[in-house]
Formats: sequence, C-alpha cells, structure tokens
Amino acid sequence: MKGRIRLEPMTADDLGILQAWVHTPQLLTAWCGRTFEYPLTRPQLEAFLDSAGGDPPEKTAWKAVDGHNSVLGFAAVLQFDRQAGMASLGLVLVDPERRGEGLAGVMLEALLARLFGELGLHRVQLNVYDFNTAAIRCYEKAGFVREGLRRETTCVDGTWWNAWMMSILEHEWRKRRDNPAD
Repeated sequence: MKGRIRLEPMTADDLGILQAWVHTPQLLTAWCGRTFEYPLTRPQLEAFLDSAGGDPPEKTAWKAVDGHNSVLGFAAVLQFDRQAGMASLGLVLVDPERRGEGLAGVMLEALLARLFGELGLHRVQLNVYDFNTAAIRCYEKAGFVREGLRRETTCVDGTWWNAWMMSILEHEWRKRRDNPAD
C-alpha cells in the first residue's frame, strides 16, 4: 500500500462520503470528540471546511485517495501554532470497508511528511480514546509517544471516556524515516 495514496484537500464533494461513514452517535464521538454533533450534517461539515484554509491556514482538511481517485480516508489538522511549530492532528478516519489494510499508517506517513517535511513543524500531537487500541497501535507504529492519559474527557451515554495525548517530534520522525529498521 505504501506510495499508492496521495493527499488532496477535502472538498464539499467529499462530504456525503464522510456522512455515510459516520452513522452512529458513538462513532461520531469516537472519531471527532465534540467537534461535531450527531447527526453529522452537511452544514456542520461545510462550516468546518469554510474554517479550513487561509494563508497560513489555521486548520486543514485532507482526503487520501488512491490511483483510481477513490477516497480511502480523511484527516485534518485542527489547530496550527506556527510560533511553537506545532499542529494538532485529528479527525483521522479510514473507509470502514478498507480497515485492516494498513491505510491509516500510510495516511499518517503522508501527513507527517507534509507537516514536518514541507511545513517545517517541530511537533505533531493528537488525542485518542483509550479504548481505541487499533488507532493507538497505528499511532505508535508511526512513532507517536503516549504522553499522558486525560481522564474522563468525554461522557457518552452516561459513560466517561479517557483519552491519551500522544505526540511525535520532528527529529523523531526524521530518524524513523531515515532509519526504518530502528
């Protein structure tokens, strides 16, 4: 799968795909925390896309596509702090029918190359719910490190969810990229 995807800006034409993939309140919250409300509507997504961009952008939203222009996944930077050289990654989602194929890892590689290699950032961070073990494994495989558990950050159906804060630093990414066997 490596090298078979490219990142493109998410557009209004992609919103229906995203709505179809996020079809339960629990999945919505697991995907985006409280960024959006259930049901996920086109106006919510359009407002998010409208807030993305600018020069320099405060947020960005990407889709991962294959050689046939099929959408494989989505991801966004929810916040840039240019002064600190930092970005907060979020809204990472892979086509539900394509999970288990390693697409999330390939998407992360492309995103980190853009954020560190092209934009020259120092740190990329994210939050992931502690029960999302597949995502945690994927982030760790990409080089993210667990920094701390944020306890009871989100209440869903009367149950509190914990979230890991994870990050990767530019020099860690470069070392992994240059020495993949390490």
